[in-house]
Amino acid sequence: MTEFSNLRAVRRLGETPEAYLVTLDRPDGETLTDFCARAGGGALAGAVLAAVAAGQHMGAVTDADPAPPLTAVHSKARMFAAMTDAEYAVFAAALAQQSLRVRAIFENAAELLADDPLFAQLAAAMAAAYGAARAAEILTASRA
Repeated sequence: MTEFSNLRAVRRLGETPEAYLVTLDRPDGETLTDFCARAGGGALAGAVLAAVAAGQHMGAVTDADPAPPLTAVHSKARMFAAMTDAEYAVFAAALAQQSLRVRAIFENAAELLADDPLFAQLAAAMAAAYGAARAAEILTASRA
């Protein structure tokens, strides 16, 4: 009995050995979308890998979309620990000049995401106040 039919939307994952995301139809009528076929992944995965290797699929094999880049996360505790008392005084004075909304966001967040527009404003203000090199030291990401 054939394990599947209509093998299509074959997307190569960037792995060794080769692995693929595919769409296929099962004999019971179920359509599997984004089925991941890897070596050692079972009988169905093995059959899919063999079919792809033999060119028994509809359409071209394409590369799977790459994972989105990770966003750097900045801990405010780490940021404040990196500041001198004088640097924090400059920071606190600048924050006091912001709108109530911006202050509320900043004061209530434990972490800052590097792709947030407010982080870009913070980084620019720190570079202006402390210099680019010192701002980069203070704003070292906690994790990505």
